[in-house]
Amino acid sequence: AMQKFSFSEEQFRKSIERTLNLLKRIQIEQKMDEAVKRAEEMRRLQEELAAQRPENTAKSEEAARDQENLREQYKNMERQLEQLQKNMEEFPAEMPLSEMEKLQESMQKANLDQMLQQISQSLRQQQMQQASDQQQQALQAMGSMVQDLKQMQQQMRQNQQRQIVQEMRRAGRDLLELSQRQ
Repeated sequence: AMQKFSFSEEQFRKSIERTLNLLKRIQIEQKMDEAVKRAEEMRRLQEELAAQRPENTAKSEEAARDQENLREQYKNMERQLEQLQKNMEEFPAEMPLSEMEKLQESMQKANLDQMLQQISQSLRQQQMQQASDQQQQALQAMGSMVQDLKQMQQQMRQNQQRQIVQEMRRAGRDLLELSQRQ
């Protein structure tokens, strides 16, 4: 009886661990969904800002502040993506880690943070054509960031579905094994 108890205790512990890992993976997927939404929203905001043509100093100052606000959002997103990557590293076999690293690299190469700051400066200095060109570059960089995030999101969903099928098969086998023992 004691042996049965220790075996079922071990089974229970493994089951709890699997459940915990599943919850962590779901949380990572939710964070990825949030990142996609945030990136799309930032791109939409940049599009709106690019469409504006400030006709006086007060308007260009306001546009510069909006652009700085967008830059802050971008910096927050960078931090959140770094945290997301750390969380993904717990499950290297199931997460698109190489894609996340490529995204991080392309974000650094695009230098969007600095670009958004330059747009603000151009707006403040009434250099509207330069600001407009920079806004178009920023839009392109944000567009590719959104695409990369969506690809990772899709890959994570496919991996998640495979994982769920495997977990269900394992649970079915465990249940069958348990009923045969009883």
